[in-house]
Amino acid sequence: MIFGGRLVPCEQAPALHLLQAYEGITRFQATRWVHPHRRNWALDYLHHGRQTQRIGRGRPFERTSGLAALYAPGCSYHELQAAGVTIHESYVIFRVSGRAQHALELLTARDGYCHFEDPDAILADGLRAIAAEVFARRPGFALAAHGRLAGILAALLASESVAPRQRRVRAPEAPSGREGLRTRVEALLRGDPAARWNVAALARRVGMSASAFAHAYPRVAGETPHRAILRLKIEAAKRLLLDQRLRVKETAERLGFSSEFHFSRAFKRLEGVPPRDYRPALLRRRV
Repeated sequence: MIFGGRLVPCEQAPALHLLQAYEGITRFQATRWVHPHRRNWALDYLHHGRQTQRIGRGRPFERTSGLAALYAPGCSYHELQAAGVTIHESYVIFRVSGRAQHALELLTARDGYCHFEDPDAILADGLRAIAAEVFARRPGFALAAHGRLAGILAALLASESVAPRQRRVRAPEAPSGREGLRTRVEALLRGDPAARWNVAALARRVGMSASAFAHAYPRVAGETPHRAILRLKIEAAKRLLLDQRLRVKETAERLGFSSEFHFSRAFKRLEGVPPRDYRPALLRRRV
């Protein structure tokens, strides 16, 4: 059995330029309508909270968490920032050309926007990962961020229509078997190491009950879900301590540990040295 084939020029990857990436929590201090003026494409995701919006002169509507909005360049949209309201959002601003641009224009035709349901958190995880890549700025971060953005655009184009100006993004068929479950879980943990992962959250993302997942994962991975979560958080911590030279307290906060003490104790248990001594110890071993 043979797979593959040639690609003609029009099937090549589009010219894709990531201009800005953001993830954060905002609490509005005053009530006002904001009208962003975008010359480029924008994909905005509401992780938590609600926000009233309006497209052009249309009626206001409430956008809820778990819904992404794709805005074409020049789309006239307004957001209500209500005093005292807190939202958690991610967005990317980008330019694209070629067939991908034409396909996105078809999705956003007439009104210049399209909403996307995200039941498998494909867009949520991707946008968070892009913001993390841009923030960390490790070697090759721009290439990694563009690769993730290309994957998100592919997911948008492969989405299914559920209503006018609303589509649904679904995960591709999951890999099966022993390596499949471990690969999916580790991809989730590496994609967003700062998230508050637990057995229930991981089980939900891989489409299993918490009980079935808690029993199955140790058999296929050789470690408990809790151990995997901690191990991959510590992996991310080592990168932050080495590449960004963050302080221990900042690293603990960045990765969602409850306290600096909890982080230091977990780090020493896995690495044999406290986090403040990790970089000096590594340098000594390299001499």
